[in-house]
Amino acid sequence: MMTARAYWRARLVAGPLKCARCPRLVHPWQTWQVEHLVARALGGASDRSNEWVSHASCNARHGGKIGAARTNARRAASPSSVRLPPQGDRGIRGW
Repeated sequence: MMTARAYWRARLVAGPLKCARCPRLVHPWQTWQVEHLVARALGGASDRSNEWVSHASCNARHGGKIGAARTNARRAASPSSVRLPPQGDRGIRGW
């Protein structure tokens, strides 16, 4: 069985494909990656129907956003992220 990278390389050699994330074409001589259309972190399958090619920079930018969103959600859910406003020397009412 052919690996995902070999399969998509053969498709790119036959002709450039549109990037999954931007409107530009991906050519075989460019730096490209096989990308999951629905990220595996979000429950996407790891098969040909969920794969496409993208520029390496487009894929990294998109993956970074997903990772940051998951990290920020985890931080917001933790009780240590709740910060009380400073009281200062004016008492509890602040006046």
